[in-house]
Amino acid sequence: MSVRDETSRSAAERSSAAGDLSRVDASSAIASRPDVGAASASAPKSSPPIRGGSVAAALAPWLAPQERFDALRATALASGGARFCDLAYANAWGGPLPEVREVLRRAATSTGDLDLQYTPYGGAVVPRRFAAQALARRTGLPFKHDHVLLTPGAMSALTLLIRALPAGGNVVIPVPTWLDHPLYVATDGREPRLVPLREEDFGLDLEALARAIDEDTRALILTCPGNPTGRLFDADELRALAELLDRAPSAPLLISDECHRDYVRDPFVSPVTSYARTAVVYSYGKRFLTQGQRLGYAAISPRHPEAAALVADLRRLARAHGHGTPTALMQQALPELKALAPDVASVLARKERTRARLEAAGLVVRGDATMFLYVKVDDDWAATEALAKRGVLVLPAAIFHHRGWIRLTASAREDMLDRGLEHVIAVARGDA
Repeated sequence: MSVRDETSRSAAERSSAAGDLSRVDASSAIASRPDVGAASASAPKSSPPIRGGSVAAALAPWLAPQERFDALRATALASGGARFCDLAYANAWGGPLPEVREVLRRAATSTGDLDLQYTPYGGAVVPRRFAAQALARRTGLPFKHDHVLLTPGAMSALTLLIRALPAGGNVVIPVPTWLDHPLYVATDGREPRLVPLREEDFGLDLEALARAIDEDTRALILTCPGNPTGRLFDADELRALAELLDRAPSAPLLISDECHRDYVRDPFVSPVTSYARTAVVYSYGKRFLTQGQRLGYAAISPRHPEAAALVADLRRLARAHGHGTPTALMQQALPELKALAPDVASVLARKERTRARLEAAGLVVRGDATMFLYVKVDDDWAATEALAKRGVLVLPAAIFHHRGWIRLTASAREDMLDRGLEHVIAVARGDA
C-alpha cells in the first residue's frame, strides 16, 4: 500500500485533530535549587513562553554558546580553505548510500496524483504504521500507528512534546546533553533544570536526579545513547531511573531522545521498556545519513495511561505551531527506506580507528555508542578556537552544557579525519 492510498483518510484525520487548544502559560518562577548542582544553579527559571522582542534577553544564556561557535566556523572555513576539516557536525561528507539516493529518486518521480501533496497533520497512516511496527519489534511493546506522530526531524518532535506538557514547572535534563534541549524548554517558559551526569563515566547520578525532581517537574529529557558522551545506558540503569520517576509526585514524562540509537555495537535498550510514561524521539535522517531531509517522529508508549490524549494533543499542536508535518516526499520514501540497512559498519569502523589513534597519543576518550567521540582537553573553548585557526572544526563541551571536553564526529571522510586528527592531537596535548 502506498501513501496515496491513505489520502482519502486525510480529511477525517484532520477533522479529528482540529479543536480548541487550551493552554495556560507559565507565570511563576521556580525557586532556586542550589542542591541540584552548579549547572542547574545558574540556569534561568521558568517564565511565560517567549514572545517577540523578549527573545534576545530571555534566551541569551542558551543561544550564546552556539552563536560563539558559529563565528568560529567562519574562522575554520577561512583558515582551512580546500583543506577544511569538519569534525563537528554529523553531516555525512561522503553522502548517503547509493541505495538511499535511489529510493529518494523513485519517490520524487512517483506519478501518483497526490503522492507529493498535502498529508495529515502528524503524517499519513502508512509511514506511521511502518514506524510503529519497527518500534514494536525493537521494544516488544504493542506500538500502533496511532501512537506515532511523524515530524520534520527530531527537533520538531522535541518542541511539540515540550509544548504538550502541563503548563509551567520544570524539566530535568541530565547534562552534558544535546545543545538545544534546554533552549526548547526555556522558549516554552519552563525552567530547564540541569543535572550533571557522573563525571567519571557519564552515567546517571540518581541521587542528584532525585534531589532535582519535585512536584513541579513535568518531564525528564534523556539523550539515549548519550550525545555528546556516547554513553550507552544499560537495562539496570534505566530500570533504576524508572523506579525513581515512578516515585515522583508529578508523574513526569520521560522524553527519550534516541536519534543515534542505530550507531551502537552493543544492544541498545530504550527507556520505554522500563517506564510507562515515555515518549520516544527518533530521526530517520541520522539512520540513513540524510539529516537535511528532516524526517523523525515522537512515539508515545502504548503503556502510557493517557497515550491517546497525548497523541491527539501533539497532532493539534502540529497544526497550531505550523511545523509538525514532514514532507510528502520523505513519507513516500519511508516504506522503502525502512527495508534498507543503515550504513553503521563503516561509520563505526572510522570511529574506532579514530579512537585508537587518539588513545595512542595519550588522550582520554569516551564514546561507546553514537558516531561521536568525546575527548578530554584542558579548556574546550581554547582548544576549539586553536583548531579553528588551523581549519579544523570541533564542538566544545560548552555547547552541551559541560566543560573540559571536545566532541568529534566520525561521519567525515577518511582523508578529512586523518588531516583533522593531526591538529586535534597537537592542540589537545599542547604540542603547538
